[in-house]
Amino acid sequence: MSDKKHRILLCLFLATPMLSGCFSWKKKAPEDKTITVQVEQSFKQRWIERRSTELIGQGKPADIALAQAVQEFRTRYEFTGAAQE
Repeated sequence: MSDKKHRILLCLFLATPMLSGCFSWKKKAPEDKTITVQVEQSFKQRWIERRSTELIGQGKPADIALAQAVQEFRTRYEFTGAAQE
């Protein structure tokens, strides 16, 4: 092969990642942690309200029902940031 053909093949080989759409140097969009926190807090509030209402319906006093609901949430959803608080 001639030197010119080698250069063309080398250029095509080096350009392949750019032509294929594989841009490994693209920056990923930063995660918005505030949305995650808001969703978890909303879920926590709704879950505790629902559970404490169920416990009150079973005849428990409101303060004990609320404390039990909070504890159950922490145990059941310990992997969330909302349960850590």
